[in-house]
Amino acid sequence: MSKTFFAGGNTPSGFFSRFDEIGDTTRSGRLIIVKGGAGVGKSTFIKGVFKELCKAGENAELFLCSGDTHSADGVYAPLRNIAVIDGTAPHSVDPKLPAAYDEIFNLGVFLDASKVQAHADEIRELLNAKARHYAFAYSCLKAADSLLSQRRKLERESVNEMKVLDAASRYSEAFCPIAGRGRRRNLFVKAITPEGVADFTQENYSGSYKVAVKGSEGARQGFLEALCPRLVAKGYNVEVYCNPMTPMFPDCIYVLQADILIGDVDGEGTVDLTAFCDDGGLTTYADYLWTVKEHAHSCVNICIDHLKAAKSLHQKVESYYVNAMDWDSAAEKREKMIKSILAD
Repeated sequence: MSKTFFAGGNTPSGFFSRFDEIGDTTRSGRLIIVKGGAGVGKSTFIKGVFKELCKAGENAELFLCSGDTHSADGVYAPLRNIAVIDGTAPHSVDPKLPAAYDEIFNLGVFLDASKVQAHADEIRELLNAKARHYAFAYSCLKAADSLLSQRRKLERESVNEMKVLDAASRYSEAFCPIAGRGRRRNLFVKAITPEGVADFTQENYSGSYKVAVKGSEGARQGFLEALCPRLVAKGYNVEVYCNPMTPMFPDCIYVLQADILIGDVDGEGTVDLTAFCDDGGLTTYADYLWTVKEHAHSCVNICIDHLKAAKSLHQKVESYYVNAMDWDSAAEKREKMIKSILAD
């Protein structure tokens, strides 16, 4: 079964990387860090690896770029523990265990530098304009976050935290301990992108058992944060999915060995926390909070407009590199690397 995630997210605090969650450095394996400028075929290579893994019938994870959902930033084969990631800015990655675990695969060697250098001024101008659009985009998300912060504060104040923690403890008792050491991974299954808000939750888990956690956002997040370490301690691998607007807090968690998705979903099962939430404050300020939510939504839409503009500028930058590539030699090197990955 294949899954789709985002390797990073556009958040109120800027670009939030989850590249360190692609692969598992605690096990023997392989991390291939792809280098080269824009438009040299990094995404094409990563998608090629993903396609061949799926063709071979393996579970594989594809990590898309939150700046362009048609571009791939990484791929991971969990059984082989082989990962391939784009190691260029704004998510630059360098080897930590050279040759022992990670290696560099540089597609930039097939560039004719003289062809790129002839357009240095144009490229510099495009990159500066792109950076400005990203700065505007993140300012909009920060404004949206600021608008929503009062609602979150009211929700936190309304939650009986001790009862939520007790509910998490009791729910974890339904999971029998299993052999092995559990692991937590923090991932983005949704992102704010130039194409809008993309969400692969339903696509990834259409056949999984789902448990809807009812109650306020604060109660749900508190429940999931308390539940996760209890399940990991019992030997379960848990994937924690965070919202790009609150990247440090979970929307959902997925328990791999049990194939259960728990959280902000429509589910066959239910955990009801509403009795532990006093929404008096939310009711008192309902009109104000509705207006704030609408303004925050507008800020996110303006952010998306800036992401669209940044993507368009990036594509213009890519065109200079595309025209300077030796594509036949690059394709030959990509094919050799894909064969070596499948041979491991």
